[in-house]
Amino acid sequence: MYELNETKKKSLSKIGFSWLGQMAASLFWLASVFSYGISSMGDVLQLFAASAWMLANMAELTNSQSEIESPYESHSKTKESNGT
Repeated sequence: MYELNETKKKSLSKIGFSWLGQMAASLFWLASVFSYGISSMGDVLQLFAASAWMLANMAELTNSQSEIESPYESHSKTKESNGT
């Protein structure tokens, strides 16, 4: 259990500031598109770009969560195969 908590902390610290900054930037970009209004094809492309960036950030979060769980699962499977 202790090993899982340490792994979780390491993974969250990897994402931490960088992920939060990128998520905030993509949110602000989306907000700016709506505050200025969508009046041209360029605005639509800006909306798509900001949305894609946000989706990529969310995907990175789910990838990192699976990395958090993976070491624990592989460790427990190793114990089971050894019969301990």
